Formats: sequence, C-alpha cells, structure tokens
Amino acid sequence: MLSEEKLSPDSRFVASNQNGNQELNLSVLTNLYLPLIGANAFSLYTFLFGVARSDQHTYRVHSFYEIQSSLSLSLESIQTARRKLEAVDLMATFKTNESLFEFSVQLPLSSVEFLKTDLLTTLLLGTVGERTFKQLVGRVDAPREQAKQAENISASLLDVFSVPKSVIDQPSAEVASVKNQQITTNKLSANQQDLKEHPFDFDLLLEMLRTSFVDIESVKAAYNPIIAEHLLYDIDEINMSKLILKAVDLKTNQVDTKRLSVLVADKYGIGKRQTSSRVAQASSSQASKTDLSGFDSQIQQIITIAQKTAPIAFLNQIKKQKGGFVSSNEQRVIRDLVTRDILPAEVINILSYYVLVNLGNATLNKALAETIANDWTQHKVNTAPEAIKAIESRNEAKVNQKPQVRRNNGRHTVKETLPDWAKRNKDNKPQATTKTALTPEQEKLLDEKLKNLKKEK
Repeated sequence: MLSEEKLSPDSRFVASNQNGNQELNLSVLTNLYLPLIGANAFSLYTFLFGVARSDQHTYRVHSFYEIQSSLSLSLESIQTARRKLEAVDLMATFKTNESLFEFSVQLPLSSVEFLKTDLLTTLLLGTVGERTFKQLVGRVDAPREQAKQAENISASLLDVFSVPKSVIDQPSAEVASVKNQQITTNKLSANQQDLKEHPFDFDLLLEMLRTSFVDIESVKAAYNPIIAEHLLYDIDEINMSKLILKAVDLKTNQVDTKRLSVLVADKYGIGKRQTSSRVAQASSSQASKTDLSGFDSQIQQIITIAQKTAPIAFLNQIKKQKGGFVSSNEQRVIRDLVTRDILPAEVINILSYYVLVNLGNATLNKALAETIANDWTQHKVNTAPEAIKAIESRNEAKVNQKPQVRRNNGRHTVKETLPDWAKRNKDNKPQATTKTALTPEQEKLLDEKLKNLKKEK
C-alpha cells in the first residue's frame, strides 16, 4: 500500500482518467462526497483530475513535490487523503516495479446512483446528521435562488494574496510567454465563433427550464445539439425552451436530442423560416467589416447572403431558385456539418452554393459535401471569402491541368469538361457562355494548346 511506502518529495507518480472528456459534476462532488472525504481529499481529487486531463494524450511522470507545493499538504496528509478517495471509489492506486505510483481517477457517481448506494448514504447521514443530510440531498442539482438586493461581499484576489504592484504592471517573461501561447492555441471553435455573431444565452435557457420537470443535467449534456439547432434555424431561447419541454422523455425526464431535431425541423423546416432581424443585424455588421473589394459584385452579394443566413434557410433558397426542394437527406447533411463544429455557418453556405450551383448537382450529396468540408478544414478555410478563394484556386488548377490520354482497352474515352462557371476570360473573371460556336478568342486559345501539344510530342 502507498501508506506503507517511505515517500519523499522526489517520489514519482502518473495520473490517468478514462473519462477525461467528461465534465465533473461539482454539485454532487461538493454536496455528497465532500462531507465524507474532507477538504484535503477534495483538493487532491480535483488536482489529480486536472493533471490526468492535461496528460490525457501523453505519458508524463510527476513528483510528489508538485502535489505538496500546489496544495500545501504534507506527505502524510496526501497519504490520508488518497486513502479516503480510494474508499469512496474516486480513485484507484497501482504501483509498478519501478516504484512508480499510478493514480487512476474516477468520476463521481450521479446523485441518483449515490443515493441508491446504501453504504454511502448511511455514512453521509451519520457524518452530517439528519437535518444537514436533508439539506444536502435537496441541494443536489437544485436551482439556487439568489437573495434579492443582496450585497456582494466576496473577497477579491488581492484582498487575500499579496502581489507586488511591479509584478502586476510588468509580468515576468515566463508569464507573458504562457499568456501569448494560450492566445494562439485556444482559438474559438467554428460554432463558438458563430455564436459571437448570433449569440445564444444558454444560462438563460437553463433558468427558464429549472422550474419545469426536465432534468437540467440532461439539458447541459445536450449543449452541442441545442447550439447546433440554434445556428441552423436561429431559434431564440424562449422558443428553444418550449421545444425542449416537448422533446423530454417522460419516463426519465431527460431531453431526447433526436426528438428535438424532429420537432425543430417540423416547426422551422423548409419554407417555414424567415431570417430574423437579429441575425440580419449581426450579419450586416459582420459583412460591413469584411473587405470584399477583390470580388465582383455578384460574388460580393453571394458572400453577404451567406454571412447573414442560417444554413438551412440558405440551402432552401438555392433549391427554390433551381425549382427543386430540400430533401430530408440534405437537411441531415447540413445538420451533421454544423454539429461537427468544424466549419462556420457562412462557409457551410458557400459549400452548398458550390455543390448545387457551381457544380450543377441536383442534390447536396453527403460524400461530396464531407470531402469538400474535410479539404477546407485542413486548409483552414474559416470565412465565406476564403471559401470563394478556395473554389477559384481549385478551378484555376483544373484549367491549367494538362489533358491526359487514357488507354481504356478499346472502350470509349470520356473527356471531362469544365462547367460554364469555371471558364475564365483574360481578366480572370467568369465569362458568359452560350451554346453557339467558339469565339475567336477561344479558337485562338485552342490553337495555341494544340501547337503546344504537337511540340511536346
């Protein structure tokens, strides 16, 4: 056992967490576990949970001095805290032949699972007494009502810790380096970037649902699907709360995200949504900040519309102009792209335009859409203008590509031709095409290509 080992600050450990992608339920941890394990064990658990998450994709060895210096605990206190965490299954400890300790951090039980465990419930009751026990149980996952006209008397950072003013005014090189690194690495995801232009107050949504029968934790767990539906159709917080209540599984009181998608599609689907003034305002502001001087007027208009329209509405408009309709499969393609959180909404709109208008396809094919999205993600395409430039670069590469003669064992060879929108004139702008004979310029260009081919032979 670890307590039987003679530890020193140089003793080594590693921390792992198989559930590192999940968030801690702090309500359960503080109300149900904390009274049992105490403050030292609570601090040790949260510390090791953070270390395990940070080391999730690496094998990193730490020293016990790191725990001591971070938590201000002695080695004996660390041993005692560790045993308490093991006792309530928040952690398991293993020891290798190299005297290396492996701490496997476990997630706490849910409030329902905890209270169904007779031993834990009995221990908690015996520790805190009946009155406090009822308060703790009633507090778990319950909404907190803030006292009206209450004064915030919380201590600030500088009230508790003494930091020289010179250090605040001129941070050390190490602090500045870490800060700059975080700025460059912690960039917003595609959906979070879209939320800056089309905000959604998720905390407000939770407050509106707290007095209902819905399981709040299931709403929190459904954050990504809910945000995706908002970005797809621009649903405000009030209407989203109504849809969530209709999508609740009455047996479990949890949100059924699949049913939520169906309800959203039924209410806001094809032909039922108009761009809200809030989206139009935000997007117009965004479009005004975008430099579109390098594009012709038609492309500028497409970019502006792509920036101010939700993906489903944009797709519906294109299909209407082509005399078609949006199929359920196409809706799923767009929903998958938004839910994956890899491309901003305006880029997804340009993708739809590219496939349906530029390439002339009748439908938005999933395989093709995913191929393009994958390519644009790898090439860091984050705005509608960048997507247009990516299309133009691809078109230019096709134009400059030399034709290849394929031997096909006597079969007819099919020659690929560029669509009309891809053909460029001498000013590198799309040129109008008709079904008549070649223009003099085209004949001259063709003659030059034929001469070049003969020289190569």
